[in-house]
Amino acid sequence: MNKALFLLIMLSMGVSAADIEDVLKGRGVWWKSPANYSDALIQKLEDIGVRRVHIMLTKDPAEATKCPPHIPASKAERPIPLATLDQVEKLVKALRAKQMHVIATVYLPPTKVAIDDLLDSSSDLVPALVTGGIDAVELDLEGKWRRNAVCGYKTHAEAFQDLKDRVKALKPGVSVGITTHGGHIGAKEIPLSAADFVSMQAYSKCQEDCKPFDDSRTGPGNRQHYIAGIMKGIRGPILLGLAAYGQQWSRYTWDEAMGKALSATEEIMANDPRVIGYSYWSSTSFDGSGTENKPYQFLLKHQPK
Repeated sequence: MNKALFLLIMLSMGVSAADIEDVLKGRGVWWKSPANYSDALIQKLEDIGVRRVHIMLTKDPAEATKCPPHIPASKAERPIPLATLDQVEKLVKALRAKQMHVIATVYLPPTKVAIDDLLDSSSDLVPALVTGGIDAVELDLEGKWRRNAVCGYKTHAEAFQDLKDRVKALKPGVSVGITTHGGHIGAKEIPLSAADFVSMQAYSKCQEDCKPFDDSRTGPGNRQHYIAGIMKGIRGPILLGLAAYGQQWSRYTWDEAMGKALSATEEIMANDPRVIGYSYWSSTSFDGSGTENKPYQFLLKHQPK
């Protein structure tokens, strides 16, 4: 059996683009390191009610303040995969066996070299996975994307649109979304209005130095409501991103911190029809055993409603 046919069969459980709202419903998680496959971790995700996994496919790129004068561009300007296609295929197959939806999440600079490199070959990660039947593609757009020089396009928005159009050409109707955090809402470099869906990070976290637990913008529960209050211009569908790490507020337990964030998110979902799900950063937070795995133990007790 040739590789393309094998991949098509292996991923044949993918849903159509018309079902994107079903894909985005409920609890999800970003899988941080696809090269590190683990049946035990996938079982933990199933235990806590995860039905959607966003697989991180490329590294956060280095920031460039100007376009390179040379052609062809160097390897430093190309997306760096976090795993081989074979490794990602293995992970996707295992997730599909648990009836989980799969979204491919990529970091890129806003350059034609990077987008060409990501999409031109049918054996590359994104084309192989899209034609094989994953559920959506998501671009992770943060400060480096905003600050990076735009090369081969007139604007950041044009770069995103080219990637979106070319992904849809691989499989007509496939959804292409953006994940970012609240500080980028309204930025012209991050065209949320052009995305088919938005994963809006609303992490409330405290590790060493942080604001008070009840801070009106950053505290658990308050952070989620604050972000929901500034996303009025986003048409949806929307996921909220929650933190399964960094819950070390003094005088408060992990359960109290994660509980307030989750309760606020469930309240937002009940009152805002655009917000249909939430996802945790990241899978590594659940990769441990016993009672010391606090995020896992919390979500095991608080299954999705």
